[in-house]
Amino acid sequence: MKTARKTQPCPLTSASESESAQDLGSISQIPLIHKKRYSYFMPSGEEIQRKGEEGAHRAKRWLERTLRAKVQWVNPDRTAVKKLTYKWPGDNNTFSFDLGGTFIGQGDDADKTREGENFFAEVKNYSSASDQSSMFTDFLAKCYVARKEDPKFTDVFLWITWSPFRVTKWNQLHSPEEIKKAILDKRNRLRSLNISDTQEAEKALSQEEEFLNSLSKDIWLLVLSKEQEDFLTISREEMGVIAQYRTGKEG
Repeated sequence: MKTARKTQPCPLTSASESESAQDLGSISQIPLIHKKRYSYFMPSGEEIQRKGEEGAHRAKRWLERTLRAKVQWVNPDRTAVKKLTYKWPGDNNTFSFDLGGTFIGQGDDADKTREGENFFAEVKNYSSASDQSSMFTDFLAKCYVARKEDPKFTDVFLWITWSPFRVTKWNQLHSPEEIKKAILDKRNRLRSLNISDTQEAEKALSQEEEFLNSLSKDIWLLVLSKEQEDFLTISREEMGVIAQYRTGKEG
């Protein structure tokens, strides 16, 4: 005859139940543990302004040492501000470019010269892509507004940076389609066109195909490097020699 085997309570189970009871009784005493949030260093307004001014002057130096550009206006110089500032049509706010000037001299192909034409530049003194993508979207809208307001004065627009961005779409960054997208962006639609309705804005831009094609060709992207600035530009002395040559040639 078989006898029933007595089962012993599992010590692990009873211990667990005991600990659970103790935990429930003291749960109100346990402090809440929050996940640590990592914060990133945010530069101060003064640091951003200093870095921006440094970038503008670096870009000015490089442009002038190509001997194809004369930088005449640099923000925030008082005399330059009025030349570089434009108004958004859809509100009372304004925007401005970082520097501007005139192209000088001719290359080997006289048919491709931009001599005497004006340029306006936005400079990003960045060593990484950072938030250039969204900034470039706004830049395209600014180019559109500036060209609309002053077509005889705004010949070429330059985006000057020390780091590329959107590299998989690099050759399309300022295509007519991308300019249109930038203008229709929720940040820019109303202030660029003074039109709040998306369909109405799209209809308005559909009638400007020729204008957008022309603007697309006049937006240039320039990526610089410190080595390019330091070693692949001519010296002040060489600039002086060429300036004398040009003066003698004109005389």
